[in-house]
Amino acid sequence: MDILNIGEFESTPVRQLSLGQRMRADLCASLLHNPDILYLDEPTIGLDVVVKKNVRDFVKEVNRKRKTTVILTTHDMADIEKLCSRVLVIDKGSLIYDGNLEQVKDKFGFMERMELILEDELQDLNWFYENGIIEINRNEKDLVLKYDKTKINSSTILGYLMSKNTIKNFKVYETEIDEAIRIMYLKNDMKGNI
Repeated sequence: MDILNIGEFESTPVRQLSLGQRMRADLCASLLHNPDILYLDEPTIGLDVVVKKNVRDFVKEVNRKRKTTVILTTHDMADIEKLCSRVLVIDKGSLIYDGNLEQVKDKFGFMERMELILEDELQDLNWFYENGIIEINRNEKDLVLKYDKTKINSSTILGYLMSKNTIKNFKVYETEIDEAIRIMYLKNDMKGNI
């Protein structure tokens, strides 16, 4: 009751509860008999960020303390990243992936994005096109590059840029899990399976 903050509405009739309150109460009720397996279907849909965190924390605690197996169906990639160690991806009724989350990122998260602020505006972009940079966006001294990290790495890009310019700041972003899953679906559609 403490983690899910149910005390604040425990005397309120169900019809007067908000969606978030009903979700929390249903989650609590589903665990009254200490089940071995808990099936959750979109447990955080429609919840605000604070309630989502509380629900995720609660599910993790139940899994850890009670050793309850949690089977979660969701489209919320943040739920997957925060709660799941094993992922099954289903496309059109067929299982296309069964493994851990890190393997999804390793196998399908090969795109990176680099954002840079340069001392001077970069004039010549030919090197980037010749070396496999997929997308280039430039606005004066700001430069955003998208590339396949299996073909060219960030060190190579930075080395080239440092030989031509002064880098004032840069950030490298890995592929987010939803983009990796999208790539997985695209590859499945093109190949028929993975």
